[in-house]
Amino acid sequence: MDEEDLSLDDEFPLGDGVADMETAVRCPYCGEEVEMSVDPGGGSSQSYVEDCPVCCSPWMVQVQYDAGDVRVTLTQLNA
Repeated sequence: MDEEDLSLDDEFPLGDGVADMETAVRCPYCGEEVEMSVDPGGGSSQSYVEDCPVCCSPWMVQVQYDAGDVRVTLTQLNA
């Protein structure tokens, strides 16, 4: 574990893997705003694929944690 991950433990204690933060995002395909859960226990930088719950199109989800803030970016998987 590097120092950045250790400092995040102070701000975002590791849990049991259950998402414990909600954020509103807008689908890059259909434009609908939806709530999604993010889990700081997954590390300070995360990237994964998730489907839109409205139009079922695949998103590339990038999550960054920095100084207690979370930034979620969605892009079209096929772009």
